[in-house]
Amino acid sequence: HLIAVSMAGLRQDQHTFINGYTDKNLWDYLQYRGEQAGALPLRDSDRDGKQVFRQAAGKLLRHISENAFCAGQEPGWWSAEIQFREKVIWDVTEMPPYLYQGKAAISILLHQALAQWILPDGEGAWLADRLDRELFRCTDCLAENGGPRVFGAMSGEYSLVYRYQYLYSLTGEERYLDYAGRHLALLDGKEPQEAFDLLAGLGGMAIVWLN
Repeated sequence: HLIAVSMAGLRQDQHTFINGYTDKNLWDYLQYRGEQAGALPLRDSDRDGKQVFRQAAGKLLRHISENAFCAGQEPGWWSAEIQFREKVIWDVTEMPPYLYQGKAAISILLHQALAQWILPDGEGAWLADRLDRELFRCTDCLAENGGPRVFGAMSGEYSLVYRYQYLYSLTGEERYLDYAGRHLALLDGKEPQEAFDLLAGLGGMAIVWLN
């Protein structure tokens, strides 16, 4: 919901942008076979349809689940970060657990792909499960040890609650509802916050409490 709201604020013609991106990038991506055939062949009639997006997402997520970690390796998550100062600076940093550029967003993406059969026959389910366990540990550690907290519905503690709420609505699994309650119990709704927007301010925090 929060991502949809932010996308709706784009000034460009989204329809033209999406169609242009599909023609220029996703079609070529699906037609490139590489060492392994990562997607089913598409008919020309599929080119402008949702099938292109579904197959491109499935191919990309399969690459991630197959190549991100060696067998038995505990996952470590890193992200490329760009900063605009006097010049453009790239940095590689440990990925935060939150929705914005973080593990919670990858988790939601994987669960959505599994629920909609974008990843067939449970492919990638092991990775979604590992992310679940890692983010459950974030809540458990915060409850036991406290520590510094960042607030906001996209880039802070409220984004983890939002993830639990969303996955409960998607899967109906009680464990997500349980952890949403646990994590929300660590927050009091009086956190210092000067912004009023949905993504990082009081608006998004209010949505999480209302959920």
